[in-house]
Amino acid sequence: MQAALRTALEQLHQSEILAHYDQLVASDAQAASELEHELAALDLKLLGHQLEMLGRAKSGEAEAPSSIAPGEMLALASNEFPWPLNAEAQGARELGETLLEEGKVAALLLAGGQGTRLGFDAPKGLFPIYPLSERCLFDGFCAQINTLADMHGVQPLLLIMTSDATHDVTLEVFEDMDYFGLDPDRVRFFSQARCPALSEEGKLLLESPTTLAQSPDGHGGTLTALRNSGMLDELKMQEVEWLFTFQVDNPAVSICDPHFVGLNAQRKAEASLQAVRKRDASEKVGVFGYRDGKPAIIEYSELSDEQAQERDAQGELLWAAGNCAVHVFSVEFLDRFTQAQLSDDDLLPLHLAHKVVPYMNAQGELVAPDAPNAWKFERFIFDCLPAAKGVYALEIARERSFLPVKSAAGETSPDAVRQGLMQLWRLELRRMGLAISDEQPVEISPEVWANPQELAQLIDQLKPDLQAAISDPSAALLIEE
Repeated sequence: MQAALRTALEQLHQSEILAHYDQLVASDAQAASELEHELAALDLKLLGHQLEMLGRAKSGEAEAPSSIAPGEMLALASNEFPWPLNAEAQGARELGETLLEEGKVAALLLAGGQGTRLGFDAPKGLFPIYPLSERCLFDGFCAQINTLADMHGVQPLLLIMTSDATHDVTLEVFEDMDYFGLDPDRVRFFSQARCPALSEEGKLLLESPTTLAQSPDGHGGTLTALRNSGMLDELKMQEVEWLFTFQVDNPAVSICDPHFVGLNAQRKAEASLQAVRKRDASEKVGVFGYRDGKPAIIEYSELSDEQAQERDAQGELLWAAGNCAVHVFSVEFLDRFTQAQLSDDDLLPLHLAHKVVPYMNAQGELVAPDAPNAWKFERFIFDCLPAAKGVYALEIARERSFLPVKSAAGETSPDAVRQGLMQLWRLELRRMGLAISDEQPVEISPEVWANPQELAQLIDQLKPDLQAAISDPSAALLIEE
């Protein structure tokens, strides 16, 4: 091991991992080399930040108090189906379409997560979410991108951020599936960084004799990964001005929605977010607001019961704009922010969580704790908002655009999401004159759903056959090109 690396780890009080390394040197040179490679790849500056943060948390040191205030949300034009967007956003659609036609818009899919909470041992993007066709999340997103290409004459550049756990499998599946119909030259893959877990005492943990216990550095790691992977440089080279970012778990997202993109450009906003109106004051979701006068996402835990209950003159919650992790960023802003972050890590702070982390003990045995035993660290992408100009929150309808699949049971379960999608499609078919019941199994393919004009024409052509089919409430309706 290089002397500089050993000295740095000693200064960070990691003698235990060095002792383990020395034992490997004496017994297994190949294993020692593998562990040395793992340790050499550590971001030691980041590890120092982790230890400082953990020390403050253990000492009970409170963060400096800050003032918070609720942020305004551009409300839906109507709370009734089809839940039209705010009038200002509707007026920006033409500009958004022009930007798409000019190739000024790219999409970024955050796909680093596994389907563990769904009982699915693969990247979450491969989870089969469509109720009749059983198409997976990746397939649905790529279908939308294909439709955008057909509508605007340009396939938006699609960036897919993976993690160590999902990268190889994701790339292999895209190649096997011929990129789900996309032009491979317009798809890019890059991986987010990892962040080591630390024990209660602030020590590095091993998950095997030669590997550290590490996890992805959170969706905030997207920003650093964009720069380090060269993706930001490519966006600039291709003269992309706006980056639409979304999470892999939401099949209802409207990718590169021209209303949203156009509104960002019209307002000259450097960053924005889509928001859903909180169901009630107790809903546990971060909300758009201001911290010390700067735009921010305020965690629900930061609000007192009294603050969470505050209402305006119309009786609406003041803290209402629930963050749903869909953003549009100016590429120029991302370039400026990540350049500044190179010299100031605090621009995107670390967040820690007490978690169960399997580890190898001093006797070389793998321990699977049944209670939280270690600290994981991650960054959040929305922590860049205070540095951006013109930040705003655009309300979207939860029922139409935010149906995330996260857990095996409850309102974010696969069954609940599929039922939500089917109910959305039923409402649209009723609006087009079909007397469809709430029990009718139905699916509208993502290609057709992403193009309202094509959907209307298709339903008009198929109406006699569809009306005959729905006379049997159990008949499944799969509406596709």
